[in-house]
Amino acid sequence: MLYRKGMQVAERFRQELCPKVLRQNAWIPADTDEGVAYWEALQLVKAWTEINHAVLHDMAELLYGVTLTQVTRVVSSHNFVFREGSVYAHAKGATPMVAGELQLVPMNMSEGVWVVQPSQSDFAPHGAGRNVSRTAYLESDTGKAPPSVTHRFYSGHPDVTEYPGAYKDPQAIESVVEAHSLATIVDRIRPHGVIMAGRSQFD
Repeated sequence: MLYRKGMQVAERFRQELCPKVLRQNAWIPADTDEGVAYWEALQLVKAWTEINHAVLHDMAELLYGVTLTQVTRVVSSHNFVFREGSVYAHAKGATPMVAGELQLVPMNMSEGVWVVQPSQSDFAPHGAGRNVSRTAYLESDTGKAPPSVTHRFYSGHPDVTEYPGAYKDPQAIESVVEAHSLATIVDRIRPHGVIMAGRSQFD
């Protein structure tokens, strides 16, 4: 909802400041009241997601009677925007990498997760990325077979746009990561089963 409201504000600025810019490239000037408010709202969303991760980790520890390691407590703030001074880095489809710290890069429901060691503080893909949009995938006639691992959708309504066929080939992504030295894959987490949220009644 924050994104939708933000885009409405951005569109107003686009029309006022530079109407020839494509609609999808609309922006909110950072030094305006709206820009400051949007940035602060983004920080609340980021904090909320990190707290959710922490709660899930705590619940897993209690449920299984284990102490989670550093790797399993990694919070991957992908698809987010980061700021250093006046420079904003929009990490769409990317995971921030901090040199010396292990990071998780999920692929898809069947392929599991990479554990990577960054070579430098930069960005790497946060996963395999989509071949097409969710809408386009729903309209396609191919690739809707469920993944090879046991999977369940919490809502009871499968979200086929999360099936592996909706995503790029992980091997192709791996070759790009290696070719550009984005990170070193030090281990792989193979899934035995996957629980997803699924579609809601409002979809």
